[in-house]
Amino acid sequence: MLVPQEAQPFIVEIIRPPTEELTVVDVLVGALGLAAVIALAAVPLGVLTGYLLIRWNRLRRPESSHMPHIAPSLQIDEPTTPPSSPTQ
Repeated sequence: MLVPQEAQPFIVEIIRPPTEELTVVDVLVGALGLAAVIALAAVPLGVLTGYLLIRWNRLRRPESSHMPHIAPSLQIDEPTTPPSSPTQ
């Protein structure tokens, strides 16, 4: 006659494949690459924004809102006629 054996647990170890180590150089290269991408995207956006602001300012510039110059030498005076001499 067969005697049943006791069930014995068995342990399964999952061995993951080794991952590549991340060094300080890898982090720096990644950060500099991201900064370069952001800088390259900022240049055309800045040029476009500047162009649009200049166009908007030229189209919507109210002449009456300009403040007078502080220095009198910077003011553009209209030519004046010399005073007329009194006739006697």
